[in-house]
Amino acid sequence: MPCTCSACWFIKKGDHATAIRFLNRALDPGLATACSSLASLLMEKGDTDQTRILFKQAIQHDRKNAVAKHMLAALEGQTTTTAPRDYVVGLFDGCADYFDRQLADDPGYRAPQQLYTAVTRQVCLCNQSYRAM
Repeated sequence: MPCTCSACWFIKKGDHATAIRFLNRALDPGLATACSSLASLLMEKGDTDQTRILFKQAIQHDRKNAVAKHMLAALEGQTTTTAPRDYVVGLFDGCADYFDRQLADDPGYRAPQQLYTAVTRQVCLCNQSYRAM
């Protein structure tokens, strides 16, 4: 199920400034997710100093926070041959609901139906031709 918090609603509308205000209000030392979300928004705005601080806070509150660890490492110039497994799994899992909704909500993929229609029309035409003989 997609997030329905006020900050995400404003992010979807492109109003990052309001989303940042909401996340700042929600920010609590125990909320690693809020720290990571706010850090990501501030990173988009170019505020790398505050972004680093928030990713570090997120890691302090949740030592398994793969997103915060990966993003902090990238900000600090650490490179790896691949992104950490937990980070990639989190990205894919985060997209799964979106893709499921897209598949369920009429994606516009009509090839099987069009193929079936074309074949059955051809069969009918052949049968009519056959009957006419």
